[in-house]
This record gives sequence, C-alpha cells and structure tokens, in this order.
Amino acid sequence: MKNKIYFLVTLACGKTFRAFYHRFDSGYEARIAAAKQAADDEKKLAAARDIELRAHSMIEFSRGGPQKLPATTAPPHASC
Repeated sequence: MKNKIYFLVTLACGKTFRAFYHRFDSGYEARIAAAKQAADDEKKLAAARDIELRAHSMIEFSRGGPQKLPATTAPPHASC
C-alpha cells in the first residue's frame, strides 16, 4: 500500500508541475515579442521626433535664428 501512495503522490506532483509549466511557457514568447515590439515602436517614434525637431531647427536657423528677446533694463532708481 505504501508503494502505491508514493507512486500516486509523485505522479500527482509531476502533473501539477507540468500544468504550471505549460501555462507559463505557452504565453512567454508572445509576451517577450510584444515587449520588443513596444520598445521598437518607442525608438522609431523618438527618432521621428528627433528628425522633425532637427528639420525645424535648420529652417529656423536659415531664417536668421530664433527670435531674440529684448534686453532687460533695470528699473529706474528713485532719486531721493
């Protein structure tokens, strides 16, 4: 009787482990692929923003540079 219990417990633990492993393994590659795709999309978006900002800066520079702010003047001092 003891021999059967050891066999059944081992078999049950093996099936339980196999079920958990299968559940983990089945979606792992899909999650990794989705994370890589999101990272690639973010890099492409950042590169597109960078290209757009560079183009805008070159156009602005060719027009004479950014608008210069007027020089600040100190407030007049009251003479007492």
